Amino acid sequence: MEGQILVVYGTMGSRSEVLINALAMLDTRFSKVTLHRGSDVGSLKDQRPTDFFDISKEEFETMVTDEAFLHFFREEEYSYGITKHVVEQKKLEGTIPVIFSRTIKELEELREKSLGEKIITLLVWEPMETIEKRLLKSYKGNPDKIMSTMGQVKESLVSLADIEIEKSFDLVMEHSRSPVDAGLELLYAVNDEDSIQQEKQKLKMYLGQLHS
Repeated sequence: MEGQILVVYGTMGSRSEVLINALAMLDTRFSKVTLHRGSDVGSLKDQRPTDFFDISKEEFETMVTDEAFLHFFREEEYSYGITKHVVEQKKLEGTIPVIFSRTIKELEELREKSLGEKIITLLVWEPMETIEKRLLKSYKGNPDKIMSTMGQVKESLVSLADIEIEKSFDLVMEHSRSPVDAGLELLYAVNDEDSIQQEKQKLKMYLGQLHS
């Protein structure tokens, strides 16, 4: 995978970013890409340190105009962007940039703007039963929160039925184990075509059960 970019998309509740952190810890070839975050400077003063490169709204908009971002998105309070410079810097350092994608649409946009580089796409998912068990521990006594989250989880998984898994994702990982175990399994499976196909078939079978 040297010289390539790894883009990770996770279904709702799959703890994709936790897996990315574990992957970087297990293998120093992988390096998570830090996002630039634009906001009013004053609103950031009480939030340091952060996991972002914090800049002002004005600086962020200048970067948008200068086409500095591979991808950017705006939310109510903050704007976020993945810069070409950060990705290129990590490659110069000899690491594999790892980008977390929030949506399938975002993943496709990153693929289109990959500067001619090879992008490896990874889909991370968890069975609903596994997520529900975790939620019951975390939100004991809050059934509304559990019900709401599980509804989002199912919607996220069902949406995959409209996607050609084979074409959209190079790798598929069921993340029902610990992040470290899942990271190790991914490292072992990445060059094993049989394991890759088995993981894809496992997901297809599960999605079929959801629709039955």
